[in-house]
Amino acid sequence: MIKYRPDIDGLRAFAVLPIVLFHFKVNGFDGGFVGVDIFFVISGFLITSIIKSEIEQNIFTFKKFYLRRAKRIIPAFLPVLILLVIFGFLKLLPDKLIILSKSIISTILFVSNLFFLSELDYFGPDAHDLHLLHMWSLSIEEQFYFLFPIFILYISKFKKSVITSTILFIFSLSMIANILLINYNRQLAFYILPTRAWELLLGTIISLIPSLIVKKKNMALVCVTAGLGLILYSIFTYNSTTLFPGIAAVPPTLGAGLIIMGGQNAPFICRVLLTNKFMVGIGKISYSMYLWHWPIAVIFLNEKVEKETYFLCIISLILISYTSYRYIEQPFRSIPNTKFKNRAIAGCTALLVLLGFGIVSVYTDGMMFRLPQNAIKLAKFSEYEDRKIIYGGECFSTIPWNEFPIFDCLVPKPGKRSILIWGDSVGAHYVHGLKLAARGTEFDITQACAGGCPAALDLVPLKISRPYCKERNDAVHSYITEHPPSLVVLTGQWRSHYKYYEPFLEQTIKTLVSEGIKVVVLGPPIKYINPLPDILIENIFKGKVTKSEDYLDQKTLLVDKEMKNGTINMNGAKYISIIEEMCPNLNCPLYMNNVPLQWDAHHLTREGSEFVGRKLFPILEAEANK
Repeated sequence: MIKYRPDIDGLRAFAVLPIVLFHFKVNGFDGGFVGVDIFFVISGFLITSIIKSEIEQNIFTFKKFYLRRAKRIIPAFLPVLILLVIFGFLKLLPDKLIILSKSIISTILFVSNLFFLSELDYFGPDAHDLHLLHMWSLSIEEQFYFLFPIFILYISKFKKSVITSTILFIFSLSMIANILLINYNRQLAFYILPTRAWELLLGTIISLIPSLIVKKKNMALVCVTAGLGLILYSIFTYNSTTLFPGIAAVPPTLGAGLIIMGGQNAPFICRVLLTNKFMVGIGKISYSMYLWHWPIAVIFLNEKVEKETYFLCIISLILISYTSYRYIEQPFRSIPNTKFKNRAIAGCTALLVLLGFGIVSVYTDGMMFRLPQNAIKLAKFSEYEDRKIIYGGECFSTIPWNEFPIFDCLVPKPGKRSILIWGDSVGAHYVHGLKLAARGTEFDITQACAGGCPAALDLVPLKISRPYCKERNDAVHSYITEHPPSLVVLTGQWRSHYKYYEPFLEQTIKTLVSEGIKVVVLGPPIKYINPLPDILIENIFKGKVTKSEDYLDQKTLLVDKEMKNGTINMNGAKYISIIEEMCPNLNCPLYMNNVPLQWDAHHLTREGSEFVGRKLFPILEAEANK
């Protein structure tokens, strides 16, 4: 056994508290995610110290090592998974239950880092919907624990200098890969073991080279002070825009290493920050605290909760974590291997049941059978197949302009006048309904819409995935300059980065009006805080009547109000508030013929497009005839 170091438990507290405060969205802790990197260094140090000690005593066996890991890891996370399964079955809509089920499967198999790599950005807005996102780091550690003992046992046959050189070489390769890859694929660099291994290996190196443990008090003071400074710098200056891990991962990782090197022999003034009862206590329960904090944050915390709720969540987290540590972690870790058989069988059975639940859930479309018939129909809108049709088919595309079917999309039918819809997917979802409403009139609805490209000249949207927008909008402008339609309708979602879009939209309006083109600007679409079908299903579950005003996105309402009140100079163009036209007193229609008018938070279904088209076309027709 290696000697217990209370300073390392104190360091664990420095790792877990910033993570909790970051995920609980406490102001000032935007860089709290670096706590995971501190955990990696600690894990590398402790696991290497244990393996090295047992190899030197000639008592190391893989069976004993992996059994110890199982007793350490699995008992504490089983209750988390079991309660999430119960919660998911009772509360989650099918699409969310599928994601939770896949998360459970990947967590049990210790590949959740690879699953979340394929799913989303850890720093993205959708991260808060994933109840087990935090388990990615546990998977990294377990993958390391699976490979490292095999590797270290093999190279232990060589001289110490060879062992150290080999570890240093792999450490360097991993760090270089991390720094290089971050510029090309941040997600990959963040989630995979090869680019994270250097953080664990830093702890390994400290363990393998005893001379790195600082014995002189003055030097220990320097190490711990510098280490704490690097960690605190990272916590309080980093945020979700920091290019991380990359070179930014070095300060917190190095800081953790310095504290491990000096914490054992640091003077009292430094030790007291690490080894006081509070920090050591938090360190002891840090694993359970890490396991429970994120599900609590996802389920109970959002932008609307009161401060009291945050306080209750923190208190509850501490109580749950202590209970888990005291009555689950400790008893299981102290059980002799010879008496662990029955509990191991029970644990394996529980894991198999959870795996079975996850597999059944995925293959039954999120256990759709739980829902009433009307809710089952609504649940299928998460994969709405008619969207491509109602958006205008090939006329809603990002293909190069020289391949764009101009005749089919921009040239009106013979004898007809053109009303051109120009913009992004929000513009496209009006086209189907407007075309139907225009039948029998002198107008034909034409279209030039591309995903994520609002109708604003010279605009480069704040998304790397939209490089085609400027060229596309320039081409549309050139075409309508040569072939002026009777009316141009400018559309965009507008809500995202509104202040950034504003001057570009204003200049576009001014340019078109100066060229003698009649212009209408459509305000942002009706937008809900969640997909409309999900809101409807949730209220069916609760037996409640859905009131649209309770779920409308407030930022969208604010942007619409600002645009309507003249924050943008319309230069003679007409502004039409979709929200005002469709939602008197914010009472928006939700269904037509038992079909929701929107298939997600702000895009129309076929029925929704037809409903809006009937109301909107007469206004556009009147503008075109002025």
